[in-house]
Order: sequence, then structure tokens, then C-alpha cells
Amino acid sequence: NMERDASPREKLFYRSVGYISAVSRGGGSDDEADTSDPQVLILKQEVLKAYGLLRQAEEGDCQEEEPGVFHIVQQQKWSEWKHNDGMSREEAQHAYIDFTLSLISRRKQPEEEWKRLACDIRGYRSDGNSLIVMGDLLSQPTRAVHWFLLLAGVPHTFENVRVGKFTPRLLKLNPLKKVPTLVDGDFSMGESVAMARYVVNSREAYSSYYPLDATLRARIDEYLDWHHNKLRQGTESAYRQFFSTGSVGNDKVLRTSLKFIESHFLSAGKFLNGSSTATIADLWAFSEIKGLELIGYSVEEYPAISSWCSRMTFVPHFSEVFAAHQKV
Repeated sequence: NMERDASPREKLFYRSVGYISAVSRGGGSDDEADTSDPQVLILKQEVLKAYGLLRQAEEGDCQEEEPGVFHIVQQQKWSEWKHNDGMSREEAQHAYIDFTLSLISRRKQPEEEWKRLACDIRGYRSDGNSLIVMGDLLSQPTRAVHWFLLLAGVPHTFENVRVGKFTPRLLKLNPLKKVPTLVDGDFSMGESVAMARYVVNSREAYSSYYPLDATLRARIDEYLDWHHNKLRQGTESAYRQFFSTGSVGNDKVLRTSLKFIESHFLSAGKFLNGSSTATIADLWAFSEIKGLELIGYSVEEYPAISSWCSRMTFVPHFSEVFAAHQKV
């Protein structure tokens, strides 16, 4: 019943568990079951790695005490599981699936069942459903990316990754050491605005949120470039001050940025750049400004921003994207 109701990722995970189980028992052709074959010996040793990923995928972080030095096998298993601390269960499932594919690819004569599994894994990696966003919804850029994909109707899987918990696999996917991370098959990236542009181009996700019109799109891009150099820097500075001193203070870059949004980007129209509807510029700006609530920073002195913030709460999927924020 679990497999029947499972997602495509979970079904591949269960099948991968079956494959690793067969390998650990010396399954496969008679030729490969010969333990004198060095390839089989390597596969058997690597079953320990699969064990650690399996425990992480099923139970999360290791909470067990380290076995004693005389329990060598148990200690090896414990170490492999402990190595994955901080990895989400979804991420562990993906790592397990990827690891399974690498093992099948190295076998000399994989059976038809395992050939089909490898083919299905490659297909899952390459189709539209393989798009993954890994991040923390308390992160402003993560919220913006996830929100845009929902609004654009782009199928994707969201995997929760705690800020600062960068596993070796995540660092390989995103050396920038930031959230969010976008994974599309064998391709991955770590800049949020670039992710939105990539999805639009790769999925032809054209919409009013990032329109085809060159002039309208240029205005959106103009804001997004300004956003990271001004507003984003200002909010980050305010956060640093809050966590170091316990007070919000009066950050100059943040105040200057908010004043410019008030007097320029919201000078005409209900949304940024005089638009009558929200665009990805609004998603990125609102995700940033809304986050200031968590440190007690009010934007009430900016009437245009305050009204715009109220309108943004009516954009579809607001409640879903900001659920974690509202609970803090």
C-alpha cells in the first residue's frame, strides 16, 4: 500500500532499496556473485554507505550512542549514518537513488530488472518532475523561488534544508553555501534570481510574473539587480545588528532602500514598476520586507509599501509559502 500511494521519488527509492538488498546478499548473475571478483568486493563494501543513507531516509539524524570499539561492524554502520546528520529525509532518498544508479552502471552484466531501474532513474532525473528546490522557507530567497514556481504552475519538489546545515552532497550541488539550491537532473545552481530565469527558459514558463515583452522584462530585471545590491544588503545588515545587539537599530542602507522603493518603484501602480499585477520583482521584494517582521522592524512609516504589503497577501499561495514565517 505504501508503494502504491508513494510519489515517483519514493517508488524509485523503494526499488533502489530492493537492489541494494540484492547486492548485499550477492545477488545478480552467477558471475557477479563470485566474491573473488574485485568489483563485487567493492560493491559489498559500499553497502555500508547505502546503509547510512537508508537509516537517514527512514529515521532522520542519528540519535543512537556510538558503539564500543570492539563492535567493529556496528561502529562502521553508526559512522556511516552519523555522517549524514543534517540531511533531510527527501535528500537522503535522492542520494540513495543516485548511489544505486552508480552501482548499477558499474556492474558488468546487470539483470533486466536492474537495467529497467537504471533507465527509470535516468528518466526521473531528466523529466519535468525532477525539478527540486532545496531550502528553508524562513529564507527570503527560498520563499521567492518556491512562490514563483507555484504561481507559474511548474511541477517541482520542495525539500526542506535547514540554513547552515550543508551536507557534503548539498555542498557539491551548491558550492556557494547558500539556500535555496535548485536541482534539475544533473544540473544544479545556487542563485535565486538566476533560478527563476532558468525555469522560465527551460520550461517555457512564460506568464505575467515574468512576461515576454522585452521592456517589461527589462524593468523587472532592473529591480532584481538593484534588489541584491541595496535592499538585500540592508536587510542582512539589520539582521546582523539584531542578533549581535538584540535591537533593530536604524540601518542606513535599509532605510535608503525602503525610501527608494516608496518614492520610485511604488510611485505609480499597485505593484512595483507601476505594474497592475505582481511580478517576480514583487515576490523577491515582499519576501525580503516581510521577513523584517521577525526582528520587529516596522515599515508603517512608508504608506505605499504598507498598502502594497497588504495587497501581496492576496497573491495566490501566500499562506502556503509563508506558513513557517507566520508560526515564528
